[in-house]
Amino acid sequence: MPFVNDMAIVFYKNGHVCGMTPRPLGRYYDSRDDINSATTIFSDGIQYDLTNIDSIHSIAIPNYKAYESSAIGDELGVTGCLDYVLRMRAGKYWNYCEYDLSMACLEKATQLMKYSTIGWDKKDFFRIVNYLNDLGRFKQATAWEKWINFNVPDIEEIVSANISASCEFLETDLVEVGDSNACCPKCAMYRKRIYSISGKDKRFPRFPDDLHLDCGLSVHPFVYGISEPSFKCWNLILYSNRRFKDDRTADEINNHKERQEMLAKQPPTIRKPQLPRIIYFKLKKLLPDDAPKTISGFLRMYNANSKRYQSLVKKAESIGFVFPKSLEEIAAQEVY
Repeated sequence: MPFVNDMAIVFYKNGHVCGMTPRPLGRYYDSRDDINSATTIFSDGIQYDLTNIDSIHSIAIPNYKAYESSAIGDELGVTGCLDYVLRMRAGKYWNYCEYDLSMACLEKATQLMKYSTIGWDKKDFFRIVNYLNDLGRFKQATAWEKWINFNVPDIEEIVSANISASCEFLETDLVEVGDSNACCPKCAMYRKRIYSISGKDKRFPRFPDDLHLDCGLSVHPFVYGISEPSFKCWNLILYSNRRFKDDRTADEINNHKERQEMLAKQPPTIRKPQLPRIIYFKLKKLLPDDAPKTISGFLRMYNANSKRYQSLVKKAESIGFVFPKSLEEIAAQEVY
């Protein structure tokens, strides 16, 4: 496998790279490919073989929070975290059709991401669901989707927890909601105000439960008499209690429209199983020199039923590949 480095050994402590042998001639950051390609790693003193599925599965969860700043770790940043490296390695295995090894690395990476200090978005966790669906391993995909939804909080939950913790630390019941030039009509009504989280401070409105925390508005603790608001107003209490209305300018309304259009173009977090994709990845492993280099190229020839596709079908069938006709057929044959 051209992406495997049998010579390098990478050492991790508390989930971060702390050394490598042979030592890079230059910066560790410039040796990221060697780090991602190393077959042998030591994590907290225990050796693991990244070419062995059982060994990958046995990798212990590091104590990420115990990490202490070091020259190597700080230089590598996120790219030196064990969960990040395993995701990179999963991608390398995937590109060379080593699907079982790819999934072993991605499964372990996904498990570690829950404890990592990187701060992964919830959408990042669903890569494993999409990969499993592309392989026709629907049962595993469903199991991982349930695991993620149970173990990984939504951004709203994370933000709410952080706000509560910060307010508790500062011993305040007040928060400030900032501004955004691309928020929705509802959030436009709530911006640039001070709120009482509990509603007990009658000087200010109660913090709304339908504010979109992913709409671009900042929310942070506010200590009355000490904190300075980020917005200008003539009277903080009266201004926070002004009438709730959508006061966006024409430019802000257009900004929100453009943002929504941009978000609509982004691929879905969870991609539904697609028969052509499953066929492609099977063919890519079976006939690596004949299958198109990219999934988009295959989908074009598949949808057009081109002569090249017909030729590929004949060659695959000649060596015993039976083309599935439906997702139900694939599900019925699942062995995972």
